[in-house]
Amino acid sequence: MSFAQLIADAGKDTAFCASDWQNASIGGDPSAINGTPPYTYAWSTNYSYAGLTFTASFMLEDTTIANPVFKSPFHDSVVFYLIVKDINNSVALDSVKIRFSEFVGCLGECRHYIQLGDSVKLGHCISGGIPPFQYSWIPEESLSDPNSETPWAKPLSNTTYELLITDAIGCQIQSNCMVFINLSSIKVFDSEDCYLNIYPNPVGDKINISINSPEYLNSTLEIFNFEGKLIKKISIKEYTITIEVMDIPPGMYVYQWRSINETTETGKFVIK
Repeated sequence: MSFAQLIADAGKDTAFCASDWQNASIGGDPSAINGTPPYTYAWSTNYSYAGLTFTASFMLEDTTIANPVFKSPFHDSVVFYLIVKDINNSVALDSVKIRFSEFVGCLGECRHYIQLGDSVKLGHCISGGIPPFQYSWIPEESLSDPNSETPWAKPLSNTTYELLITDAIGCQIQSNCMVFINLSSIKVFDSEDCYLNIYPNPVGDKINISINSPEYLNSTLEIFNFEGKLIKKISIKEYTITIEVMDIPPGMYVYQWRSINETTETGKFVIK
């Protein structure tokens, strides 16, 4: 009886997520083809890292089976060699390159403090993984681009932005960036210290704007949305004016008022 030539199959070159290394194994399906069973298997490698050399028995649970599992993830790419021998002492050799995708985060927090109406660029200090990467930030409403690695944020209140990073093989890691609004810079709408009042708040179809001194006539009021886009620019030439805002969608908005003598106020209001 004749048998076809023995073939060893160490599997395809592949990468695993380091976070799921317990479910990772190597070898083909099957790892030995043809020849005359039963087979014996021998896995080997000579991986070096930080001046040390690691054998296959250090990295694999059992180097004498067809599909061994890993003891732990490792850095870089490692080539494993498989020698298969059948009952007739026929020998076949194959190899496979394995890589683990591992993210590394920093201990510090991403934290920013801004004035109401200002913008800040978000970021992260995560390294590792296998490029290219996909980025997803939430909440999206006050971001310039929620799929950018470093979007601009312009929140109207204290906000924690959650980031999900996905690498080329689907491995993921989460991070966050906190933005705090300096409330000391926000004037209360009906405060006696305000030079300008906007009422009612929330606003319906019309917004009333008043100033409390003639020196603030011929001033300008700008209204911005969450993304920092200028929605409306209003010239104030009387003590009290009424402006229709039916063309502005409901939501929260930021205003910035500047008089001719460079007196400024910043605040927020809601259109219902």
